[in-house]
Amino acid sequence: MVVEASAAGLPLVLFELPAFREHFAEGAILAPSRGELANAVRRLAVDQEFHADRARAARTIARRFSAASSAEVLFALAPEPAHRRRPKGEEPP
Repeated sequence: MVVEASAAGLPLVLFELPAFREHFAEGAILAPSRGELANAVRRLAVDQEFHADRARAARTIARRFSAASSAEVLFALAPEPAHRRRPKGEEPP
C-alpha cells in the first residue's frame, strides 16, 4: 500500500522501521512514535508547501517501484533466457 499511496501523490508518513527506512527514507516522513506520527500528519494538514514537497517526494519513490523499473532490475539479475541457451559445445548459428 505504501507504493500505491506514493504513486497517487500522497505524502508518506510511516513508522520508523528498518524496512521503511531502507526503501523510503529519502521521501517519507519516518516517525519513531505515535505522537510524532500524529504531529507529522497535522503538519501536512496545515502546511501546504510542506504537503506539496512531501507529495513530490512520494511520486519520486513510486517511479523507483514502477513495473518498468522492476523489470529492469529483474532482467539485470536473471541469467540468459532458457530458449537462448545452447547445449555445451554447440556453436551459434
